[in-house]
Amino acid sequence: RTRFSDDYLWLPFVTAEYIRATGDNEILNIKVPFLDHDSLKCHEDEKYCQPRVTEEVASLFDHCIRSIEYGLKFGEHDLPLIGGGDWNDGMNRVGIQGTGESVWLGWFFYTLLGEFIPFCYHENDREFAYELEKKREQLQKDLEENAWDGEWYLRAFYDDNTKLGSKENDECKIDSISQSWSVISKAAPKERALSAIQSAWRYLVKEE
Repeated sequence: RTRFSDDYLWLPFVTAEYIRATGDNEILNIKVPFLDHDSLKCHEDEKYCQPRVTEEVASLFDHCIRSIEYGLKFGEHDLPLIGGGDWNDGMNRVGIQGTGESVWLGWFFYTLLGEFIPFCYHENDREFAYELEKKREQLQKDLEENAWDGEWYLRAFYDDNTKLGSKENDECKIDSISQSWSVISKAAPKERALSAIQSAWRYLVKEE
């Protein structure tokens, strides 16, 4: 177990990618058990364990919905909480107190919702689909309002609201993944996405 914010979100993301590639919507109806183990104690950030397989089962669609619902946690800047880290394991202390936020996770969540919302309609869960559409639209606005640093996108906010991946930082002034996913997600305005990528190239690439 960990307190990482993105671990559980890869299930709906990969499921959506699988269906997009194969056209096999029936996989959403397959019944799958859960894994279970003791929850982390307040002083534990992670724990290696041998999980139990439960007798309880649910459809893969339900597993994906639970994963997304669990991930709908946002901080002061209306960006997803980073928890014990996200893509980068080395950022495991950025939001360990529970209030730090991840810009990259915002791009990823935006992408995930765009991929998965159509399956909510397919499974006749229209109410949840509407909710996710509103959340996705608002998330795009919040990323532009709170994560833009002038020439590129921030990487995260620490628990104390200090910026990470900002021109104000002496270290980790710019992080590639926030710039890359502003493009991959197609959420960033074209002009800003171009500026972000050009900035990443200028600061992070040694052509020689």
